[in-house]
Amino acid sequence: MLEVSELETGYGETRVIHGLSLNAVPGRMLAILGRNGAGKTTTLKAIMGLLPAAGGDIRFQGKSLVGTAPYDIAKHGIAYVPETRDIFPSLTVRENLMLAARMAPRDATWTLERVFEFFPRLGERLNNGGNQLSGGEQQMLAIGRALLMNPKLLILDEPTEGLAPIIVRQIHDKLAALKEDGMTMILVEQNFGFATSLADEVVIVGRGRSVWEGLSADIRADTDTQHKWLGV
Repeated sequence: MLEVSELETGYGETRVIHGLSLNAVPGRMLAILGRNGAGKTTTLKAIMGLLPAAGGDIRFQGKSLVGTAPYDIAKHGIAYVPETRDIFPSLTVRENLMLAARMAPRDATWTLERVFEFFPRLGERLNNGGNQLSGGEQQMLAIGRALLMNPKLLILDEPTEGLAPIIVRQIHDKLAALKEDGMTMILVEQNFGFATSLADEVVIVGRGRSVWEGLSADIRADTDTQHKWLGV
């Protein structure tokens, strides 16, 4: 579904990614792992058009996304939940969700009602402002907003960052449910156990390159690679 080939990108004249390749398969979850500063978030930003590709290609359903504006990439069916969540703090939960719902296709399977069923807590906090939500509630809102785009591919950057263990378990269960429902996902995550318990395939990024790729079960058994590239 998504093919990244020999990607080169970075910030200004600073190159962060040096020929990285990965492939997200329909109906499966790909986890991108690596130490802090390895280039994981930079890769996601390049996929979403938030950073320019200086080399290589990014193809979604056979069509190159290089040079495509972020809003057009979203229209193609890719939804992005950034590490910063980026909800609107001055808007209510309802208003945050309505912004995304307006862009949903006519045949949308994810509606406001379905999001509230999936995340009941959001229904309880409907009229609360984004700045009145806990970290876990903000993450639920960010994911719910992305689902209202009815994406073909859902990309999540560090969804467990700063969350209490009980909320991490809840987010884990929700992502597992999305996977069971056939959602294609790319997950960037520092929590090794969280990521490998959900993902089908794993790519490890080191020094701006893909240094290992394979099945989750294989990396869980490969302690040498875990230690070398992840510090696990």
